[in-house]
Amino acid sequence: VRTAERQTLKGDSAVFMTKEQTVEVNGQVELLEPNYRGVAHYLFHEIKLNQTRLEGVDGLPVQLHVVAANGDISDITGDHVVVQRTGDGKQSTVNVESHATYTSDKGRLTAQKIKAEAVKEKEGVLTADGTVKGLVDGVSFEAGHAKWNRPLGELELTLQPKLKDAQEIAVTGERITSDLKRR
Repeated sequence: VRTAERQTLKGDSAVFMTKEQTVEVNGQVELLEPNYRGVAHYLFHEIKLNQTRLEGVDGLPVQLHVVAANGDISDITGDHVVVQRTGDGKQSTVNVESHATYTSDKGRLTAQKIKAEAVKEKEGVLTADGTVKGLVDGVSFEAGHAKWNRPLGELELTLQPKLKDAQEIAVTGERITSDLKRR
């Protein structure tokens, strides 16, 4: 167990490299922070960069539970997860690769890659690439690329997008933009 500032790391074994300011944790890893709770097989934390890399193993993905300051809750899973924070803690980015999923009370996305941004601990823009499938505010969609601006309620789809709303109205095209708040 390692606790520093507002972060606790647990696992079967850990190596702390003082000179490089890194921590490596293996086996039944747990990451605990005010806004994140993660479970993985492997964790590598770079203190100077304020970056944490989590890895799954043998079909067991990384699980990351996120609670924003405004109370919004989301769950993110994938084989490889990187959490990057700014020094002042006002902005964070979660990058997920391979078998990526994002789930919240507002929607669900699956893709090969997902990037979720938060600014001042509030949900920001979420982008997804590679066989994207999702359901957001009653709108189901598929695309090669999706950009969901959560604060503005805007969804932009490209690369063979398909969209179907709650009334079963379907749309296809080169690019689809939907204002989810105005529906």
